[in-house]
Amino acid sequence: MASHSTPIRWWRGQDPLAHGRKNSEMGRSFFSWFTDHSFPAGDRIAEIIKEDLWPNPLQYYLMGEGGENGEEDR
Repeated sequence: MASHSTPIRWWRGQDPLAHGRKNSEMGRSFFSWFTDHSFPAGDRIAEIIKEDLWPNPLQYYLMGEGGENGEEDR
């Protein structure tokens, strides 16, 4: 499996990397990770997104609502 992203064509003034917000303490941004095809674990992350996150995103969204399974404590 190989992951490839379509280059982002930002509207003028909207590119987050062009505004000088490159803070090395923050680590990599989502956009720099998304467009970098040399990231060794990128294919594995893409596979997880495709097989687990994309089909059922609510399991992750609701996780903070209650217990581990997204169920509220009664």
